[in-house]
Amino acid sequence: MRLLADIGSSRCKYARYEQDAVAFCDAVPVNDLAAGLRASFANHLGRAPQAVHVASVAGAEHDARFAQTVRDVFGVEPVALSPELPVCGVATRYRPEQLGVDRCLALVAAWHRVGRSCIVVDCGTAVTLDYLDGSGLHHGGVIVPGAGLLHDALRRGTHRLGAADADADDVPATDTAAAIGAGCRRMLHAALDGIIGDLRRHGDDDALIVGAGGGVQALAEVTAGDFLHAPNLVFEGMVIVGEARRWRP
Repeated sequence: MRLLADIGSSRCKYARYEQDAVAFCDAVPVNDLAAGLRASFANHLGRAPQAVHVASVAGAEHDARFAQTVRDVFGVEPVALSPELPVCGVATRYRPEQLGVDRCLALVAAWHRVGRSCIVVDCGTAVTLDYLDGSGLHHGGVIVPGAGLLHDALRRGTHRLGAADADADDVPATDTAAAIGAGCRRMLHAALDGIIGDLRRHGDDDALIVGAGGGVQALAEVTAGDFLHAPNLVFEGMVIVGEARRWRP
């Protein structure tokens, strides 16, 4: 069994890979990484992995904390997977050194899943939208704040506005928390809808939307039927690249 970890800006997600299948296990906040992972591993892993592979955009401090926790708990040295495009049939017009490893792996996984033009959308702390044409060429994309960042920006930038009701959707809203939640939801919906339209006009009007990430519901609500939900997209990309490289960095 291999343990696959995707360390993002706010959460570390991990999954098991065995018998050619990926099984998502859990996610823990990166600001409580060591203690959170220890507790989570105890609850979700019945045995120690033979190997641990990690894709991270969290920075050196969090990467070091993850690695030390894995060493302490399992006695295994984690191996970083950090490919740059072109890899596994996917090339790019983006500056490769600026394309996050999570976006790279998601593009590889989406291409191997659908083999056609698509818009890969990862709804995490930030929302990334990337256009991939029918030959496997990544033309670039767009990055916008996720719902949580929009809520935080309002809270930090004002004196009296408090927390948002993230589930609020009624307009007009009748309290401030709901007003913030509904407003940010509609702002994100409008942004996603407009950007998807722009990317399709750039490339292919029939490009399939492939969506992942914890905030993917916002995407599903604006894409009607042309939507493939692929929650393990980054992990799937790790497997494709890992197998191609015999699990070397």
